[in-house]
Amino acid sequence: MVLAAALLAAALHFDKIAILCYGRSCGGHLFRWPMNVRNRVHTFDAAKIDRKYKDKAGKGLSHLRHNYLVTMSHVHVANQLFADSKVNTFLLLEDDYELVPPSHGGVPFQHAAAPNIARFLSTKNKSWGFLRLGYNPRWPEHQNDTSCRAACTCEVVSKGICSIRANRHSANESCWVGSTVGYAVHRRAWQALQMLGDCTLEAGVKNFDRAIDLWMGGYSERCRNTFPVHYVVPGILHQRVDPAKPIKNAHVPAMANFSSKCVKPTPRHAYQPRSTTFGFMGHERNSPMYTSAFKNSSVISSAHRRDRPSFAAFAFSSNLGK
Repeated sequence: MVLAAALLAAALHFDKIAILCYGRSCGGHLFRWPMNVRNRVHTFDAAKIDRKYKDKAGKGLSHLRHNYLVTMSHVHVANQLFADSKVNTFLLLEDDYELVPPSHGGVPFQHAAAPNIARFLSTKNKSWGFLRLGYNPRWPEHQNDTSCRAACTCEVVSKGICSIRANRHSANESCWVGSTVGYAVHRRAWQALQMLGDCTLEAGVKNFDRAIDLWMGGYSERCRNTFPVHYVVPGILHQRVDPAKPIKNAHVPAMANFSSKCVKPTPRHAYQPRSTTFGFMGHERNSPMYTSAFKNSSVISSAHRRDRPSFAAFAFSSNLGK
């Protein structure tokens, strides 16, 4: 698999890039990234991490045990990376990540994502903790073309970025958004992740409440996350289609419905939809790291070039805020 240019451009806005894999799936991930970016990329083998917690997790392949170990793997990654005081942010990608395909309108939004993320990180929000690039809204209404659940209203805070604040009083009134296929974390949210780890270990598998993906949205009674969670809209990542796991196959349409039904412009972002032109990766093309990384032409696959015939500007309509 060749790393797509849009993902690389987005990833370069974070201090570290973590690939969470399992056993044999860990091979080759580092070599998908350009040489001068590889010092940022770290692979974490969840099979090895699981051994640290196997005694508490017990045996078997129960759904709760799986979610328990997944949650501890993600907490472990944060603890390892933030142990370095120079690391303030990281992007985590699970090893089955894929970009939303062109057949679902993925290309224009992929290329808008990098400058949108850059704008959000640099000027718009100094208190973000989690930024999700791929996710799976799991309430039934997100799987179909119907209205949005009130708790899932996502207010635009910057172009292409919206925010949902977890309900502080009831998990059932929070938004159920699954998947940890791709998200970024700021150091300021590290303590919340450490508390999640402690809470998970204390609860054990039998009393385990919710996996980390649902915890982010506040959908957990035992361990509550009250950090606002931000979303790239539309989402640009999804988990690889797996016939054995139908829920993974619903990511793309669910994200599309979430973006069209749940994203609400704040008054200062509200405006009539119009054509907006984005240059290739927008203003980030002059970044030294960006320019250097893209000297390696293997970053962009031939299939991706067919999807995007030239590096010319894309024009498309957006109603996701200025």
